[in-house]
Amino acid sequence: MFGRVKISLLLGFTFAAYNLDRVRSFRAKQAELAGQPKRRAKRRLGTWRDCMANQETPPEDETEAEGPPG
Repeated sequence: MFGRVKISLLLGFTFAAYNLDRVRSFRAKQAELAGQPKRRAKRRLGTWRDCMANQETPPEDETEAEGPPG
């Protein structure tokens, strides 16, 4: 059986190897993405300006023009 020091040392090397693997994977993915053409964002449909342009103006009510009662 191993002692606490030996297990800690082995665990430290394991974490270091795992971190190196993640770094290599990240760099490989970034290099792959750098080689591809950049994708443009989709144009949004139904924006506020489009909604307001499609909305008809309601007819003015004569009672609202007078103001509040009182």
